[in-house]
Amino acid sequence: MIDMSVKTIVSCFAIIVRVLVGIHPHSGQGDDHGKMAAYGGDFEAQRHWMEITLHLPISDWYSHDLDYWGLDYPPLTAYISYICGWMSDLFVGSESVALYTSRGYEDIEFHKPFMRMTVLVLDLVIYFSAVWAIASRKRDFASSSFLRTSSYYHGIILALIQPAIILIDHGHFQYNTVALGLSLWSFHYMTKDVDENSFRNCIAGSILFCLALNFKQMTLYYAIPVFTYLLGRCYSCEFSSSSSTIATIAPVFQVLKLGIAVCGTFGVLWCPFLIFRDQATSVRSVVLNILLRLFPFQRGLFEGKVSNIWFALSVKPLSIRSRLSAETLPKYATFLTLLMVVPPSILLFVVGKNKGKIVVKMEEKELIRTVQKEPAHPSLKDGTATTPIKSQKSGDMDRSSHHLLCLLWGTTTSSLGFFLASYQVHEKSILLALSPLSVLLFFRNTKNEADVKTDTEYIFICWFSIMTVWTLFPLIQTDRLVLAYWSCIAMFSLVATIKPCNASRNGSSTFVAQRKSDKVPYDRLEQLTIQAILLLSSIIMLALHGLELIVDAPRLLPDLYPVLWSLFGCAMYIFSWIFCSYKLFRSSVAAYQFENGSDNCQIMNGSTNKHNVNSSLSDPQEKKKLE
Repeated sequence: MIDMSVKTIVSCFAIIVRVLVGIHPHSGQGDDHGKMAAYGGDFEAQRHWMEITLHLPISDWYSHDLDYWGLDYPPLTAYISYICGWMSDLFVGSESVALYTSRGYEDIEFHKPFMRMTVLVLDLVIYFSAVWAIASRKRDFASSSFLRTSSYYHGIILALIQPAIILIDHGHFQYNTVALGLSLWSFHYMTKDVDENSFRNCIAGSILFCLALNFKQMTLYYAIPVFTYLLGRCYSCEFSSSSSTIATIAPVFQVLKLGIAVCGTFGVLWCPFLIFRDQATSVRSVVLNILLRLFPFQRGLFEGKVSNIWFALSVKPLSIRSRLSAETLPKYATFLTLLMVVPPSILLFVVGKNKGKIVVKMEEKELIRTVQKEPAHPSLKDGTATTPIKSQKSGDMDRSSHHLLCLLWGTTTSSLGFFLASYQVHEKSILLALSPLSVLLFFRNTKNEADVKTDTEYIFICWFSIMTVWTLFPLIQTDRLVLAYWSCIAMFSLVATIKPCNASRNGSSTFVAQRKSDKVPYDRLEQLTIQAILLLSSIIMLALHGLELIVDAPRLLPDLYPVLWSLFGCAMYIFSWIFCSYKLFRSSVAAYQFENGSDNCQIMNGSTNKHNVNSSLSDPQEKKKLE
């Protein structure tokens, strides 16, 4: 009962923050930016998609008046726009989605709250539930009330109040949390019950990921690491057959299962466009027209002043776009993207492929006590362990959680690689790196039975959360969301600095920090180096805000500050890619060691029996040390 109350409070807090941000202006409200022929911004674009999907036949959805916010998102977005348009017609009024005459429609009293509500409901149903599901994976290993009531909910709050996600979806106005939530759900299922060697959850995860792809094409940033991880899982899952030939080709059967799931999902979503097409139009033309709308390469290398490598190279005196032809740039972008994405994806393939040994993740003294107390665990009755036993140590992770940890680091690294190097990048695409990184807060180091607030990963994730929204400031400033920007940053920073307290043995409440003796010199040097970089970058970010406030940009350089924002943001994203790649490597090594019996694990592969365990009892010093 108490647990449910806390969950309700946490969720309500995150909802209230979203509602308060929603009170502020949306993108293009009152046609404020006035830079495009089409009225307004993303808010009007989403409303217009509701209008055309509600009134036009499905064959015209991707071809109707493309100059005025033409539909350029995948089919699932179109279907949801149709449902929202139907509800707007029913609850707000037909004038809100009337064909042609509703263009530029703005009703602050009824329509704007309705549009905000559609984002909030989808956010709550899909993204909130995904965060809670992943958080529950870590909680299975938390046995103390401290971990349940403090670190557990603290990580959830931070994941649900990410300033960049809230400001873009509930301020600027988009539905990013639908694609992000579906992606998190897919990661959850792909790595669920790995210990049971079951492939069913991988199929369910692939279907959810296909739904994410069909809602927003930018989730392709996750595609390569997801593909390589699932391919590895195809090799790791056992095939129940006595025939060695069938066992050898078992991965082929698993790949076929995934292929059927993927093709079936895409088929269900895309078939209506093929069935109800104009008879004079071929299937190939329909598919090609939709794909050209989803991937508008003609728009150029990037949009706006995005904080990536290509924008940095386009600034004078480099001006790379004037030095290379338009036909050559996509090739260089593809090569650089693959260079940054493929190596991390190979690590995920190795993680997915590793079958490991049957491991009993149990402290040696606990195993000895199990042997001394008859009857022993069922898996030890004949002296041989045949099934894994979950760890009794608070904070330990099972094989599934190690895989989830690696997949989250891998998708974050891949997203950063695509954002920095790929073709046709928008500044809001950085949310694809932020989302999986934010839920990594649940998997912080838990030595001493408490989350350590000085650990490098925690500090980096919080810093990245602030840095991400900082790089979006020029867009937020255009949308007149500066007050919401500073409020969200202040709130997130305040929550991030609150340290969960641990009940000490004498009952007092104390802050827990990792003992210096627990840190080897190399790790300590790494921690100090990372913290110095993050501190220096934070000072520079604040200094640029102060400089912009005090000193006006020169007339000859009117875009000076947005350019400085993008250049410094690019440098910080490159550093983030390096850090995430390193953490992925460390996590994959830890997963390999865990699955192969390293790190104080008892390996039970048929050679260990009660005699081997009881032999340690014969040594009085060993017995005393264990007890």
